[in-house]
Amino acid sequence: MSIYLFFTLLLFCLLATYLCSIQYIKYLRKESSRKIRDIDLILVSILFGGPVLVAMWCAFSEIRDEDLIHKHRLIISTIIISIVQITIIVLLFVFNVIKLAENPETTTELSSLFDLL
Repeated sequence: MSIYLFFTLLLFCLLATYLCSIQYIKYLRKESSRKIRDIDLILVSILFGGPVLVAMWCAFSEIRDEDLIHKHRLIISTIIISIVQITIIVLLFVFNVIKLAENPETTTELSSLFDLL
């Protein structure tokens, strides 16, 4: 997998999670009639959307208040999903599933950064 394909997928997933979060906020503010549940946000964030949900949870009190009603289901699952996502991304780079560069020398130099971890 090339790094460009990975970042395209990452950008698409972050954008999808962001747009669903905005729709959820509109629903909580009663600006939209389309019902979006918190479980919908969790399902959308499974594929690389965890950090966006953490940021949205911190930024908007409506999401925090609704999450309090649901016993912090959104923030707990988002933190767990984010930790799993970060671990997967690091492992993809460590095991060279995602190539950092086309040039083998550059890939070796960049991979040495992960060896320090």
